[in-house]
Amino acid sequence: MISVNVRDLDRIKAKLDKLPAGMRGVVTTEAAKYLIGNERRGLQYYPPPPSGSKYKRTYNLRFGWIVSGWGDKTKTRIQNKVKYAPYVQGDYDQAWMHKGRWRTVSKVISDNMKGAMKAIDEAIARYIRGEGLGR
Repeated sequence: MISVNVRDLDRIKAKLDKLPAGMRGVVTTEAAKYLIGNERRGLQYYPPPPSGSKYKRTYNLRFGWIVSGWGDKTKTRIQNKVKYAPYVQGDYDQAWMHKGRWRTVSKVISDNMKGAMKAIDEAIARYIRGEGLGR
């Protein structure tokens, strides 16, 4: 299993620490969803298959990425319970045949940090509007 604890990322944590507790859970979930991404970016992105490959993709790894809250609902966890996930995208266990083609979890997160910060800002704005605090 691959698990990423988004609350430990310094740039996001500094921003979240300034928010009221009720807003944090909403905002961290939005940032995590952004980092998970889709077929074009984030953790769900698959690189093109190797030239000549006949392997038929199952997309189990793509759809194995989930977001869940825990504790006081101000924390968000990104994880993938697909058994082979660490060998494809793991920071420490990535298999030799995936190195250089598949980005590791840390690389994906660092590459998508700017977008995650924007997702946080948008979630804050939506939360404020939803609470009737904004214009």
